[in-house]
Formats: sequence, C-alpha cells, structure tokens
Amino acid sequence: MNRLEKIDNLGVSDAVPHISAIVLNYNTPGHVRNCIEKLVQQDYPSLSIIIVDNASASACVTEIKDWLCSFRPDCIIGSVDDVAFQMKDCATSHGLLAFIKNDRNDGYGSGNNLGLRLAADLGADAALIVNPDVLISQVDGVSVLARRLFDDNKNLVVAPRVLGPDGNDQSPLRTHTFRDEILMPRGPMRFFVKQSPVYLIDAPLDCPSVVEEIHGCCQLVSMRFFEQAGFFDEEFFLYCEEATMTVLVQRHGGRIVYDPSTSVFHNHIVDEKDGPNIGTVRFHESRKLFLRKYSGYPLWQVWLLQGYYTVVNMFLRSRIRRGLS
Repeated sequence: MNRLEKIDNLGVSDAVPHISAIVLNYNTPGHVRNCIEKLVQQDYPSLSIIIVDNASASACVTEIKDWLCSFRPDCIIGSVDDVAFQMKDCATSHGLLAFIKNDRNDGYGSGNNLGLRLAADLGADAALIVNPDVLISQVDGVSVLARRLFDDNKNLVVAPRVLGPDGNDQSPLRTHTFRDEILMPRGPMRFFVKQSPVYLIDAPLDCPSVVEEIHGCCQLVSMRFFEQAGFFDEEFFLYCEEATMTVLVQRHGGRIVYDPSTSVFHNHIVDEKDGPNIGTVRFHESRKLFLRKYSGYPLWQVWLLQGYYTVVNMFLRSRIRRGLS
C-alpha cells in the first residue's frame, strides 16, 4: 500500500505523510479561534497545528491562551524553545496543538519560519500555510490538498479555491509584468491610467490546473522543497511572498497546482489604522527587494522600477505626513 492509499484509508500510520499547519497571528484572536476550530475538525490522519503569535498585544495573547487552555488542555504553550522541548515528550505528532509566543515581530516570513522549523523537527512532509482569517470548512479539505501534493514529486505547492466575503474568487493569479509595475494605481501614473491591472485569471473549476501564482492565504507546500529553498525569505517584512514562491518553485523545477475541488473562505483582515498609503509604501519597499533578488528583469528595468517606486514612496510619505489618504 503506497502513501496515497494510506491517506485514502484515513488511518493513523507512520506511512501517512505528516502535515503541520502553521497559523501566524498578529492581534486577531477571534480569527485565530475560528480558524483553529475548523482545522481540528479536518479528517486528515496525520496533522499537527502550530500557532505563532508575532508579538501581539498582551490582551490578545492572554485571550488566545485562555481559550486554548479551555479548548485543548493538552495544548503546548510557551516560547519557541519551550515548545520545542515539550514536543520531544509527545508520543505522536498527530493531533499536536502548539502556541508559540514570539516576543518580536520581524515580519510574516520570520514568524512563519519559527513554525516551519518546528514542523521540520516534527518530521513534517508538508506545511499548510494558513492565515488566521481563513476558514477550511470542508472536513476533507486538507486531505484533498494532500492527495494532490503527494500525487507527483513535481507538485511543490497546492492551493484550494479561495473565496472572499463577496463570494468572488481570489485565486489563481498571473504574475506581474514590467508594464503592470509602471502602471501601479497608487503611483503618479494613476492620473493617466484609470483602470488597475487585473491579476486574477480564469481557471477551470472541474479539474486541477498548473498556474503561475496563487493567493498565499492558504497553501500546502512540500517540506522538502521548503527546506531546500531556505523557507521564507526573512528580508521581506510583508508582501511579495506569493511572487517569491512562484520564482522559487520555478527555480526548483516544480509546479504550483490550483485544485478547486476544495475551497476556503478568506475573510481578509484590513489594517484600518494604517490606511492605504502606509500599506502601499510597505508593498513598494518589498517590491523593490523582490526586483533586486527574484524578478529576473533586465538590469535597466530593475533600476528604472526601483527608482520609480522610490519616487512614488516619497510622494506617498509626504501625503502621510500631511494626514492625507
């Protein structure tokens, strides 16, 4: 009996590929609770869950800890070192639920990497990167993604259909082009270009598709590939993770698979206190880093776009200082 047959039989076995779900939280206790309640209902026979808190406010951390102690008294709670030490005494990784309190917020990639390294120590074969504002309502959702991932060694990332609060699809996506970047709507060109580029692509809903890019809110990633790639690039604080994942998958000769046979609900969290200008400045800074490290554009295009984003950010920071949106 091969590994996929073991998954189909849904029996807990060492032969079943182990999956660790990584949930990164920053001040969203309600979303974390809803997300975890759905994850523990999954029928996948070898699943652990690691929550990483990225230096949230103390009230948020206390709320999550109190809920976890009531919801799952066997939950492992502590610093990354504490959790790693306590995991050694676990008889099995299946069903393990851990909460890591990170005292520093060094960004999305760094926070997820804390969980990913623990998952690697558990011997995980794949990591389910799932944002706290995502609900996997289908109890076989993880099983569906696992069957697709382990069906072929070239499948390095598998993602479900992602639906937003409006019921519309948020994935799969196409990658940016040089023209797209010049016409970014928050830059000076917005005075000349009224319509933003469209990145969402049409994909069949009755079968899987190999795609360029997916929405990063929920994705099952091969741990072998993740370890070879060095996990998430921690130079990025936020944004451009999907584009970077696309490049890394291509470099490793693999593919990203969109599987619409299972879907998730993405109740996207909007950081209202920062406003659109601050978010755009952060995106542009990440994009400048992406251009330098991953884009593959000709050097003149990289220099031009980095200069362009620098000028745009100067303009946006001026508006931020004046209290304008």
